[in-house]
Amino acid sequence: MALDVKIPIVRALLVKPYLDALEARGIPFGPVLSKSGLQRVDLSEALAQIPLTSFLTFTHHVAGALGNPCAGLSIGAAQSTDLGPIVRHLFVVAGSLREAISIFCEAVTGFQEQTNVRLTSSGRDSCIDYRIENVDIDLARHDTEYSLAMLCRLIRRRLGDDWKPIEIHFEHHSPPHTRQLYERLFQSRVLFGQPINRILMSPDHLDDCVPHLGGTIVDLLQQHLQALRHDMEQSRSVSHRVSQLISKHLGSEEFGIATIAPKMNMSVRTLQRQLAVEGMNFKQLVRQQRQRLATTLIRSGKPITMAEIAATLGYADQTAWSRAFKSWVGIPPRQYSRASRDPAYQPHPL
Repeated sequence: MALDVKIPIVRALLVKPYLDALEARGIPFGPVLSKSGLQRVDLSEALAQIPLTSFLTFTHHVAGALGNPCAGLSIGAAQSTDLGPIVRHLFVVAGSLREAISIFCEAVTGFQEQTNVRLTSSGRDSCIDYRIENVDIDLARHDTEYSLAMLCRLIRRRLGDDWKPIEIHFEHHSPPHTRQLYERLFQSRVLFGQPINRILMSPDHLDDCVPHLGGTIVDLLQQHLQALRHDMEQSRSVSHRVSQLISKHLGSEEFGIATIAPKMNMSVRTLQRQLAVEGMNFKQLVRQQRQRLATTLIRSGKPITMAEIAATLGYADQTAWSRAFKSWVGIPPRQYSRASRDPAYQPHPL
């Protein structure tokens, strides 16, 4: 039985900051929406759902209309933009910065599908990683810059204007002659062409608890965000939702169907039955996500070792991961890496 493939969606409220930027310049936004396959009626409700690719295309047309190649960055750094007052308020009232970031990571899934945000570690430092899955990195560029700029602004809202990330990483390349703008807005070194979009930060203050914050108000606001996530998910196939969760939890110490099932509000057996109805099983979905991520990381040509890729994919050792990769594409990962640098090379279809 074929998978129930559906178009990933976002909430219409994500369009508003870009519309506000056009309005501030006196630029009519009707033609910009039309070029992106959108209409004003699509945005009549803040929580209305629109196609993800239409939204990402729209951000590029806004940049063109504004004559600003860094439109997403500039809009995300503005004081009035985020995922709405609920997320902004949660970032302030959460008991700790770690809790605030975790809430944000979960909240994103209620506003934008196919998007993974997670708090990870890199040596002694902490990282907020951001990626839109299965989308061209240049198409996602404005949204990515918007999101990382917004996150840094929310963190400064909590820790103060003096807070600075250690580094900012982007998968895409910078527009010409703009590096100083990025470093001024982020107050940090900014690197492009990296394996993943990332805010690299010190773990200091992550777990500092603020008296009188957290508790009931956070619980109530989180319940609202959970309702938004449920609304986004209920029309999607089970396998699609499981794949999103797998991608998010790959590499974690405790990962398996027993970890994923509760997040789907199902027992393990029920989840297995639901996947079987769609002609899939959990192991197949794990393999698909590992294969997609592995080939993306290898073909990026960025300084990441095979051991690091193995750990990212959740393999106990490099040998097991290399053997698995060969079973997917027919050649070992190092040979695939060399072959993919050949301009004439045609990658194995996923």
